[in-house]
Amino acid sequence: MAGKTILVVEDYADLADLFQEILKLAGYTVLTAPDGAAGLKVAREHPGEIDGLLTDVVMPNMLGPELAQQLRREHPGLRVIYMSGHARSMAGGAYDLDPDTPLLQKPFSESELLAKVEEVMAGPPAGTTDEG
Repeated sequence: MAGKTILVVEDYADLADLFQEILKLAGYTVLTAPDGAAGLKVAREHPGEIDGLLTDVVMPNMLGPELAQQLRREHPGLRVIYMSGHARSMAGGAYDLDPDTPLLQKPFSESELLAKVEEVMAGPPAGTTDEG
């Protein structure tokens, strides 16, 4: 998966720095933003394709699912992984995620992060099928 670009959107700077370091060491190009609104700006200013989005579910200014929805309009092949410190069963309302949605439950390990990123990046983008 080396050479793929991932946008990391995490409102805790220390975590964002850690995720960036782990992913860079694994060969990914990493862009970062502290919230959804900044994530949109970073994505729109990036001259190349963005292959993956690693985003917190609950953030100030814009929730992760809303960010993903907007970015998918501009990057149809975007693969998305959500992170959350909230239990999936508690993630109701505006940020309710489909049970099949890739989710890393915080806290997670470096190996869990890399395994999930590799799995999602190797698969088809959400909303596509293998028909054809």
